[in-house]
Amino acid sequence: MTTTVPEQGDAAQAPDPREGYIEGLEALAQLLREHPEVPLPSAGKDPNNSITLYLFDEPLAHARTLIPHMTGTSIEVDTAGSYYGVNVHGTLAGLSVRLYMKAEDVCERRVTGRATSPDDRVLQEVVEWQLPAELLDAVAQADEPACRLCGCTENEGCPGGCVWVPDPEGKGELCSSHFISAETLVEQQIVRCVEWNDGDPVRILRVQLVAGPDGETSVRYQDVAAQHPAFDVLVDRHHLVLPAGGSRG
Repeated sequence: MTTTVPEQGDAAQAPDPREGYIEGLEALAQLLREHPEVPLPSAGKDPNNSITLYLFDEPLAHARTLIPHMTGTSIEVDTAGSYYGVNVHGTLAGLSVRLYMKAEDVCERRVTGRATSPDDRVLQEVVEWQLPAELLDAVAQADEPACRLCGCTENEGCPGGCVWVPDPEGKGELCSSHFISAETLVEQQIVRCVEWNDGDPVRILRVQLVAGPDGETSVRYQDVAAQHPAFDVLVDRHHLVLPAGGSRG
């Protein structure tokens, strides 16, 4: 039997764990987009189940990169646990996100008092953690409401203009650029609307323009899993609904 020893250059490179993780997230997102009947993961759905990024290496640099893409941001120094930490909470394109940094890595430690014993022995220091100005400024700038899909704001809207529309998924701010009007709906299309099925996806079964001066549209829809009876509604032809993929484009 002949054994072939591969040369060093022929050895297969080990897969990059970071790239594999990102590809997995992209694959999961695509599956959820194509199958709106599949429930969402619990991580990232609300502030109680945030996706946490632990910023231990160059925390301020990473925070400055991430925070401008977040909305509804807030910052706190957590002194409840064994280790003092800095948490930045916010929303990133509909996902609840928490950035965690060690307080000692980003804050100035100030001793504001001391608890002493009757013989003047120091029992405990009273410490205040001073947040850096650059971190506070980044959070303040990111706190302006922004569309969770395209990032437009009140002062910098989409080309051609847009307005705020209630988010059927309740994940944050949404502008009208990502919605379609009722009169453009087609059968079997899957959409979301705040007033329909509690904002969960529905399948369009029929669309019919109603003759008359009011310009209304008759729409029949049903929950995607067809577990409940279909509903017929009469809406303005310009009534806005969100395609299940999240954008009309």
